[in-house]
Amino acid sequence: MSLTETAKKENNKENAQHSKKQDLSSFGELGVNNESGIKLSVDQTKKINIAESNQKPQSKIKLPFEVLGFTPDRKIMIWHDGHLMYFSSTQLRSDDLGLLMEYSEQVKAEDVKKQIIEEARNKGIIEETSPIKMGIWRIKDKWLIISGKEAIEIKGTVVRDINSPIYDGSLLQFRRKKWLDIGKLKSKIGKISLAQVYEKIRKCVAQWCWKDENAVEFMTAVIMLIAFQQAMSWRPWIYISGETDSGKSLLLEELIEAIFRELVKRADKSTAHAIYQSVGNTCRILCLDEFEKSKNIPAIMEALKLMSRGGEKNQGTTGENELSFQVHHMPILASIYKPSTCLKDESQRNRMITFELTKPNDRTPPKLWTEEEGEDILTDIIAAVSSDWENIQKTADQVIEKTKQLNQNADQKVDDRTARNFMYISAILELATGNNYAI
Repeated sequence: MSLTETAKKENNKENAQHSKKQDLSSFGELGVNNESGIKLSVDQTKKINIAESNQKPQSKIKLPFEVLGFTPDRKIMIWHDGHLMYFSSTQLRSDDLGLLMEYSEQVKAEDVKKQIIEEARNKGIIEETSPIKMGIWRIKDKWLIISGKEAIEIKGTVVRDINSPIYDGSLLQFRRKKWLDIGKLKSKIGKISLAQVYEKIRKCVAQWCWKDENAVEFMTAVIMLIAFQQAMSWRPWIYISGETDSGKSLLLEELIEAIFRELVKRADKSTAHAIYQSVGNTCRILCLDEFEKSKNIPAIMEALKLMSRGGEKNQGTTGENELSFQVHHMPILASIYKPSTCLKDESQRNRMITFELTKPNDRTPPKLWTEEEGEDILTDIIAAVSSDWENIQKTADQVIEKTKQLNQNADQKVDDRTARNFMYISAILELATGNNYAI
């Protein structure tokens, strides 16, 4: 192609572009909507833009419940009026949601459903295979106490109500029946000493006939500690033995249960599996009376071993997820005699602290507490022990160190397991009485 032809071609191209501009200008005050191809005037375009800019985003509906998140099997968890509810994400029907809230022209069922799903997605997945249940828990230097449908957090003398069933990323599980008057406890935090509580309980425990006179103070310390078992680094087995009518069952029923009420779990004729289910993930107080009559002693003993150091028992289910039971308990066993397996197995025997009762001879029966007195003692125990736990833990650790030092020059040495069995009991006694309880 010659230079002359090239120049003509370029000139024709410029003329075509100029003509196109003129064609567009012939529309006057018109513009083009590129997405739809509809021609709109500039004034119309401005009005639409202004309307869009003035349009407010849809405000969130105020739901009368809390959306917590969703489970691995895609069930949405909702907390409503103290109840935990599950809704499948594919079955958020208007009729079901209508049980929890009212609809109106402003509140549409479809909008509610969309908001619930969005909030569940934002909250994320909640693992519920190992929920936190009733009792007293030590979590990150704070106390979490769950009773009935209430929960509180205690740090030092500061008390905070927990209004959500999610705490520190874990699901809380509530019960209908409470074991503790939380309102009464709040009024006592920081106002009750270990010495005051110790003396009240000691006077009651002393009414039983103990073969060893030192058993009174040691059993008193056990009662003060038992509800705080989860916070202990080691948990001995408390074994109460004695002949018929020596008061073993009376001690469990009219002293332990009178104080701790629903927190006590009696598992007298149970199986190891049932024990895991009934006390796992709780801080309930496990009591096994007439233990020598149990048909499942070997399996139960193995379960109790796991509790001493604290651990997890996993059990399969028919679903995708297995069940997980956290156990960290200081069990109380009672019988006329110890089962033979306890006498043969060293690892069982050296976990036990034995308290032996004798049959009273014309002795006045124990004067038992009323329900109100038992409730007062319970709140006194929790207020005093929770406030002074750091000192209790520090003193317990010192007991171990003192025992090691004494063993260096002693002919009869105290083994480490025995020292750990008594470390928290000795700590309570030292702080409550001011006496030295090195083992």
